[in-house]
Amino acid sequence: MRGPRMFAPLKSVDAEVAVCKAVACLRIPESRTSGGQSLLVRISQKCILFEAKSAFYDMSGFVDDFGQASFRRGLRTQFGVIGALMLRELQSRFGRQNIGYLWIIGEPMMLATVISVLHSVAKTGIHVKGVQVFAFTLVGYNIFIIFRNVFNRSEHMLDYYSFLLYHNMIKPFDIVVGNSLAEMLGTIASFFILLGAGICFGVADFPARPLYLFLAIFMMCWLTLSLSMIIAAYTYQSHFISRFVHPFTYFMIPLSGAFFTMSLLPAWAREYMAWNPLMTVFEVARYGQFEVMTDQYFQIAYTLAFAAVANYWGLLALRQVRRRLQVS
Repeated sequence: MRGPRMFAPLKSVDAEVAVCKAVACLRIPESRTSGGQSLLVRISQKCILFEAKSAFYDMSGFVDDFGQASFRRGLRTQFGVIGALMLRELQSRFGRQNIGYLWIIGEPMMLATVISVLHSVAKTGIHVKGVQVFAFTLVGYNIFIIFRNVFNRSEHMLDYYSFLLYHNMIKPFDIVVGNSLAEMLGTIASFFILLGAGICFGVADFPARPLYLFLAIFMMCWLTLSLSMIIAAYTYQSHFISRFVHPFTYFMIPLSGAFFTMSLLPAWAREYMAWNPLMTVFEVARYGQFEVMTDQYFQIAYTLAFAAVANYWGLLALRQVRRRLQVS
């Protein structure tokens, strides 16, 4: 007995034409009587038409199943390509000597440790009850490293890795995502390792609102990936735009909000800084880490919308530059 249909039948012109051709190919004897076509012939035609339509609907369900299977297979292929590019990036940058791939975690960990310890010893930064200087600096600087490293490495990325496009399965999008994810995961891992060490040594507390902390990291990764796609596309064979990439990241250190909060700014400055999506990212991160922080100054919906628009722009830019890519 046939089970319930899981997918609606396809109703395309080509499919209907195929059914009509199948019915037309069936030969039915045209035995007629004086009163017109015999009842037996009419019944035979009705049965044949019914069977043809049933076969069409069964075939359409198969096409739907095949389409979903193709989508899942394509998704697995996409993930496989990106994973292979990530491993290739780690191999080319760090090799297998010493600690090998763990340098992707060790490099940002060393930078964040030095900066956080210096701020703790010098007693610089915010002085609010319930906010440790080490944890405050770690949250700000380590999350900012995600933006700085990924954004800087996107410069001329398609020029450096254009030879990978010799393989038909690899696209510019895969190159940008693979390299960016490798950098992001290493930095995120270093952040949680240092946060755990700070908790053990008593210079940091467990996150007061962990979901907000994870949300801030997600927004930073999405926003950075979107901007990296734009930079990778527009710096391909263009040295003019690439001159502004590294200076931009230096300018964003004091403007991103990594080392100060919106509450410390005067009212007139908050109106302008509210348009900076990085400011919201760090406000959400600190709200997730510290119990005493407030949610008065961040705009999550605006930051997500900004990241979505930048992501769409980046995809369009990669699609346009794909036509001009030259495999070397």
